[in-house]
Amino acid sequence: MKKRKVLGISAIVLLSLFVGPFLKRKIQSTVTVRDTFKTTKAADFYVVSSDGIRAFGLKENKIKQLSHQKSELAHYPNPTIAKAEFENRYLVFSDQNSAGPSGINRPTISMDFQKGKIIKTPTAYDPYTGSGYSENYFYTHQATSEDGGIYTFDKFGKKVNSYQFNSLSIGYSKFVGAAGKLYFPITHDPKSGKEMANHENSLLIFDEKPKLKLVDEIYLEDNPTYTYMPNEIEQVGDYLYMTITGVRDRESKERIADNRLMVINKKDYQKSFITLGEDYPSFIYKSKDEQYLFITHPTTMVGKSILSVYNVVSGAKYQIDLSQLMDVSGTDKVSGSDVVSVNTSRDGEKLLILTHDAILVYDLVTSSLSASFPLSEGDNPHIYVWANR
Repeated sequence: MKKRKVLGISAIVLLSLFVGPFLKRKIQSTVTVRDTFKTTKAADFYVVSSDGIRAFGLKENKIKQLSHQKSELAHYPNPTIAKAEFENRYLVFSDQNSAGPSGINRPTISMDFQKGKIIKTPTAYDPYTGSGYSENYFYTHQATSEDGGIYTFDKFGKKVNSYQFNSLSIGYSKFVGAAGKLYFPITHDPKSGKEMANHENSLLIFDEKPKLKLVDEIYLEDNPTYTYMPNEIEQVGDYLYMTITGVRDRESKERIADNRLMVINKKDYQKSFITLGEDYPSFIYKSKDEQYLFITHPTTMVGKSILSVYNVVSGAKYQIDLSQLMDVSGTDKVSGSDVVSVNTSRDGEKLLILTHDAILVYDLVTSSLSASFPLSEGDNPHIYVWANR
């Protein structure tokens, strides 16, 4: 009996050595953190980075840094995960701290650009698969080997709702909603009646209120020889725009580069395509006035950083070579020109492009670079460019 007691104590000591640090982290990460930052009406835009917030003025095609407030805002804000704006006031995004596995209460962060308030709300439902937004909600998506879920957050970063899948369901890095509907591109497992080996895609349509409810599923595949490889989706008016990075041969499984946007009419779900001037369209953004779409083509795939511009109204399209504008070349430097975030100015005529190494202002009227400002990233990655309105 005595020997058994000693072994029990030893086991407790060993358990505390291995589990203690994790429990401490778990306990610490359940606390909501509130902070403040200074705002100024003189700022035309802000650059949000993991180590703080910079305010900038833009006058006569010159960028001036007005302030730089240091703040431990986030640890690992994944640039491939969507961020959400609400009411021209709130920015909501997730911190994916790389110090441990997913599901350990990483914060959802809400920034109020009117009152200068920050709320970090811990949650186990960080977007390790993808994220999205609508006019009213920020969403995260988690997919596991057997199931997964979509999780709904309000503008303050508080979880308010969720939807659970009962089988493997893999979404993409960004999904969107509008007018009470959420549009969620997805790849199903064999239980759904589709062949997972070919990664066949569908578009799931949810009602947002009173809680997420699946109301329709649109099968997106239409070619007997290949399946699509979507990456992100955006919506403008009655249409959805999805980047098609490539296609996958059904027989050989070979991945072949593509250069198109899939356009889906939300009224009848008929598809059409827009061909871009560069392969591997990846992340997609829209201007505040919904006149333009901006599509990235990453350096890892095309050897330079290209931003495609598509005028939704006129149908005009062209490419901006960011690597050339930043005068960078070579494997080590060119990645610094990859896009982190884009936004449009108050008057809608300027495109604000945040890269890893600089902020660029591009004139959409003259199709030319107006101004640039170098930014040192180092170990403090940039998150978002916020335009004052």
